[in-house]
Amino acid sequence: MQKMLLFLFVACVFSPALRGQTAPVPSLRLHYYGYYLFHPGLTLAWEQPLATGVKQKEGKKPGEVWHTLFVAPQLGFYSHVQNHQGLFAGADLGYKATRKRGFEYQVFVTGNYLHTYLANPTFVQQSDGTFVQKKWAGRGSFMPGAGFGLGQNLYKTGKAPLSWSARLVFTQPRQATSTLSPNLSLGINYYLTPNLSLGINYYLTSLSR
Repeated sequence: MQKMLLFLFVACVFSPALRGQTAPVPSLRLHYYGYYLFHPGLTLAWEQPLATGVKQKEGKKPGEVWHTLFVAPQLGFYSHVQNHQGLFAGADLGYKATRKRGFEYQVFVTGNYLHTYLANPTFVQQSDGTFVQKKWAGRGSFMPGAGFGLGQNLYKTGKAPLSWSARLVFTQPRQATSTLSPNLSLGINYYLTPNLSLGINYYLTSLSR
């Protein structure tokens, strides 16, 4: 049983790299999200390629460059301690270029609905002059933005179905009057390749040896 689980794990997680699969596939993106860089949060996105292409680059550093247009629906939150918490949902639309050795850069625009909740108790005055605490006090707004990122794609180089990236996202909630807020997005993508059947075949083949 342990042998079977080990074979399945190796084949399901690492077989796309070992087999050199580089076809466009969707990925799950899990990132730390730092509102104003340091107020912690998380984002979870489904990154879907819309169009892909490969171009041969000439010059001092020749080699293939993968070009990808992608869309990424996402959910996220962050916590600005003793001020407010933010929940947002939306999508990124962007472009990635990946060099032969896996170096990757990206540019993107983003649009999200943001709802903020005040961290401290909020009270509303009633018609009789008394005050009643309002639960989940906050407000919603549209939060557009744009950004860029750098990273390393291990899936394209055939090493593992993973990539990592560090992204700087500038957003401007409509409810705010301040300048653009710089936000840090840092984490990994896991590429969703259909490898369970490959793992089973690998295990069955090993039994016949």
